[in-house]
Amino acid sequence: MIKKEDIHNPDLIKELSNEFEEIKRNISSLRKRGIITKTVEYMIANIPAKIKMASITNRKKDVDRIHSVFNKVLAELDFLEKEYLSEQKKLNYILNLLHKANDLLAKHQLKECLPVYYEIRNFYKALSLESKYKVLDSCIKFYSEFQRLAKI
Repeated sequence: MIKKEDIHNPDLIKELSNEFEEIKRNISSLRKRGIITKTVEYMIANIPAKIKMASITNRKKDVDRIHSVFNKVLAELDFLEKEYLSEQKKLNYILNLLHKANDLLAKHQLKECLPVYYEIRNFYKALSLESKYKVLDSCIKFYSEFQRLAKI
């Protein structure tokens, strides 16, 4: 017996497969930019099986479940990208501060350098561990030079 909620559109299964491939391309793109995508990969791990099940059962409920997972995955991808961009902004800001501070040190302007040093220190605490590793050497060099000049 066919119910109203059953699907009879074979193109719908093809659309689901295409959507799934597009999501995988988006994940790959983010991964290439250095964004960790493991949670999203786990979320889509059983999608091929769900698509196969929907093609066999032809039930709208199965298709709705797949769309629900797709919506959650897309929201998570959007969140990951925004988080990455936010971290990049912080990283760029601290790199600019370090550049400014090193310029001030080169001019032996230690009093003007001190507030910049405090800002660098505060921003460094807010960085992710990965970003901290990226600027650690620059921070150490700056601090060493600052200490050397302050003792003179």
